[in-house]
Amino acid sequence: MKALWRFVVPVLACCLPHISAYAEIVNATVTDQSGKPVNNAIVSAYSLSKQNLPPVSPEKTIIVDQINKEFVQHVTPIQVGTAISFPNHDQIRHHVYSLSPAKNFEIPLYKGIPAEPIAFEQEGVVVLGCNIHDRMSAYIVVIDSPYFAKTEDQGSASLILPPGEYELHFWHKDADEQSTNSKQSIKMTAGQIGNISVKLNLKSSWSSERASLLIQNRGRYR
Repeated sequence: MKALWRFVVPVLACCLPHISAYAEIVNATVTDQSGKPVNNAIVSAYSLSKQNLPPVSPEKTIIVDQINKEFVQHVTPIQVGTAISFPNHDQIRHHVYSLSPAKNFEIPLYKGIPAEPIAFEQEGVVVLGCNIHDRMSAYIVVIDSPYFAKTEDQGSASLILPPGEYELHFWHKDADEQSTNSKQSIKMTAGQIGNISVKLNLKSSWSSERASLLIQNRGRYR
C-alpha cells in the first residue's frame, strides 16, 4: 500500500480442493510473536493481473460511532472514496479530529449526528482522536482496493477474489519495525482456496496509540 502502510508481510498461498468455478477464497490467520491470535489486523489484496476486473464501487457512507467515550469500531477498513459519519451517542460533547496526512479534518464540539459525513479520498492510515477526551483513539485504514477484511478474535479473516494475481498486504497498529518491508505475490485460479499464516511482532498497544496521538497533537491544542 505504498509508503503510507505501516507494514506488509510475506504470505504463502496453497491450493486446496475445488469449491467454486467463479470465486477464490483466501483465508488468513494472524498471530503475534507468542503465537496468540491477533484481532483488528487488516488484510488487503491488490490486483497484479493484466485482465480487467469488474469495477467495485465503495460504500457511500458508513458509521463510526462514539459510545461511552470510545470510538466504535476501533479499527475500520474502507475503500478509497468512502464517506464516514461520526455520530455521538454520548450525553457529553466530543471534538473529533485527525491530523494524519491521508485525511486532515476536525468536527468541533457536538452531540448527535454531524450535518455532513467525511469523505476519505486518499489511501493511508488515519488516526482519530478527541480533543476533549485524550484516551479516545481509533484508526481508519483507507485502501485503494475493494478486496480487504479485518481479523476477528481468533485472528482470522477471509477474502473472496476473482481469479488472477494479487499482492497481499497486512496492517496492524501495533506492528514493530521487524514486521516491515516485505510482501508476496500470489496467483489464484478458479476454484482455489488460499491458506495464509502470518506472524507479527507487536508493540504495547498503549504506547503505540499514545505515540500516534501525541505526535499528531503536539502544539495543536495544548
